[in-house]
Amino acid sequence: MALKILRAKHVRRRHLRAELHVLSQLPIHPCLPRFFCCISSQKRIFIATEFIDGPTLADVLHGRGRMSEDALRVLVAQLVCSLEVLHDSGIVHRDIKPGNVMIRAANGQPVLIDFGLSQVVSGQAEYRPLSESQQVDGRAAY
Repeated sequence: MALKILRAKHVRRRHLRAELHVLSQLPIHPCLPRFFCCISSQKRIFIATEFIDGPTLADVLHGRGRMSEDALRVLVAQLVCSLEVLHDSGIVHRDIKPGNVMIRAANGQPVLIDFGLSQVVSGQAEYRPLSESQQVDGRAAY
């Protein structure tokens, strides 16, 4: 289990509630982390999720450079399957990048992480591609 510990005074409650709502809605899929629970006190917030043993895709790319085309095809196919499962559940990730993909050390399977910018939507009309300040969320480079 991985335990994310946040100082309550530094957390934007609205953003945390949105992320926890998404985490609680995540379907079971090998390329998605399992969410266990969230506990809060006056000073701290604890978020328990599945521990993913392995590096991020960004770390892998920095360490070895380019991936082979075959390896990349397998990785992308697995991520596309996880995105399909997310979208079928009404979840839009909105921050897909190498730093938000963990690679399981045991089997090389990618796991999509960091749902802080994600949104749960019930229909296309409900999706808001821009933040309330009309600035793009995430990183434009990805």
